[in-house]
Amino acid sequence: MQTLEPESQKKYLVTNSEDPKAQILFESSGMGNYFLSTETGTKGVFVQEKDLHEVWTLQFDGSCATSGCGAGVVLISPEEEVIPLSFKLQFFNTNNTAEYESLLLGMQAAKERGIKNLKAQGDAELVVNQVKRIYQVKNERLRHYRNAVWDSIEEFDAFSIGAIPRAQNDMADSLAVSASLMLPHPGLKTNKYTIEVVFRPSVPDNSQHWQVFNNDNHLIAFLEKSENFDELYFEGSTSPCRESINGQDHESGENDGICQLKGNKIPKGLVSLERLFDRHDRFIKKKKQNDPDSSPETEPVNIGSEAHPQFVNIGKCCTPEEKRKFVKLLKRYMDVLAWSYADLKSFKPKDVQHNIPLKEDAKAFRQKQRHYNPKISGTIQAEIQKMLDARIIFPIHHSTWVANIVPVRKKNGEIRICVDFRNLNQASLKDNYPLPIMDQVLQAVTGSEMLSMLDGFSGYNQIEVSPEDQFKTAFTTPWGTFAYNRMPFGLTNAGATFQRAMDFAFKGMMGKVIVVYLDDLTVFSKLRSDHCDHLEQVLARCREHGISLNPKKFVFGVTEGKLRGMWLAKKEQRLMPKELRLSKTLLCLQARMVFILSSER
Repeated sequence: MQTLEPESQKKYLVTNSEDPKAQILFESSGMGNYFLSTETGTKGVFVQEKDLHEVWTLQFDGSCATSGCGAGVVLISPEEEVIPLSFKLQFFNTNNTAEYESLLLGMQAAKERGIKNLKAQGDAELVVNQVKRIYQVKNERLRHYRNAVWDSIEEFDAFSIGAIPRAQNDMADSLAVSASLMLPHPGLKTNKYTIEVVFRPSVPDNSQHWQVFNNDNHLIAFLEKSENFDELYFEGSTSPCRESINGQDHESGENDGICQLKGNKIPKGLVSLERLFDRHDRFIKKKKQNDPDSSPETEPVNIGSEAHPQFVNIGKCCTPEEKRKFVKLLKRYMDVLAWSYADLKSFKPKDVQHNIPLKEDAKAFRQKQRHYNPKISGTIQAEIQKMLDARIIFPIHHSTWVANIVPVRKKNGEIRICVDFRNLNQASLKDNYPLPIMDQVLQAVTGSEMLSMLDGFSGYNQIEVSPEDQFKTAFTTPWGTFAYNRMPFGLTNAGATFQRAMDFAFKGMMGKVIVVYLDDLTVFSKLRSDHCDHLEQVLARCREHGISLNPKKFVFGVTEGKLRGMWLAKKEQRLMPKELRLSKTLLCLQARMVFILSSER
């Protein structure tokens, strides 16, 4: 242990950072009145004794969602005055970098307010332990963040950091989640706090991620390097888009961190997730040589009347006689097809219901109502009305469990109402019913001469929630509180319940004429001549058990197609090409884009 002058010993305890005594002092449970100090000019970790009434508390949390990332900061004064701060992060982040950003933004806010003694608290143990040197940092970007925190610590007289349970960090968490879900209007004000928009990361980002903004400065997508695209257009607009790379300008524009692209071009080799979500005609493509199709070759065929046409997709490889048989078969089973919520049926209750058993120590939780983008509030309200009309949900006035909705834009442009069931899921007992093993699914399909891909219409909503558990699914909106009659997306055991129901409905047929992975149904036939009969068997089972199928997603009579990221063909199964596979890049679903595929190698 290093020796200090007597007058210094009255104020400081100095050890090397690897000394066990330092590790004990770092732990929040054993810290007492000691705080990590950064007195310059002396080596080692410094712990300074301070009176508690001089110390401010900083609670921080980060959040990442499909709509972007956010940071939540809560500063608490010695007199317990609370200052909430919320930040929209308009650059590429992971969960860990978002946590670091929230810590650094909180420390910056503390410095701007003249705070000298700070106690930081977060629920991300990885970040906390990296800052405390308990964990090594192998990721280069996280190492930069950790070093930035250390540099920032030097500007405080006393600083400590410790981990706290998530339940004690709920305010910072709510601020981070709210910011991640908001559209990035700079200085957006709520009734209690302002959401600030941050365009640049706190540390240099050397990863190859680009940010694309529309003309309203809304972040549209993060782009990763690839060799497949060299041009980017916004749907329905000829205006140039804007971009920035790693928060640094290529050509200075009028907005910090954003620049104007000339001729709608971005550097060759950028690719986004957007093309994975929509395959309609508005996407202009030039295929590279030797690249397989992203979907089977099909053509629309009307199975309705001329006055009310209803189209399904049938493979171009089918003979006229096969197409005639398919159309005739579908017309006999029109009651199985759901073109809208009004046509939606449900599994027979005697077959399956969704139960929500809770842990013995579970406590009910009511989430506070969140704010929603006013631009889509009308769409959300219309979707809720559709669900009411279809009796998927019902109004409820008294419930001990209340969650918030999370509107998500689907690939067809419509809004899907999801619910934040995190609290209910944490309190629920886990259903361990297994999902199919993909190797076995592919083995069953191998060697098939003809395939048909079917899809359930709003699959989960076809299963009823047991009456005694419906109140647990309550969610709040500006138009009232509702609960689910039918099983919603987002429940921890919903997938297990749905797979169990499908296995029950197609018992005796699984692996012989059909494979089912949740609501993806693939009918296969080793002999082409048997395929129509196999389809009829499947449709008959759907009618028997009240299963509704989505004809808009049907693909009938093809020799190859895709299933769960795999390309199925008679002789082989292979992963989809790299440009068709999902990556972990975040995507803000606030606009649609059209890409032109480069024909150059």
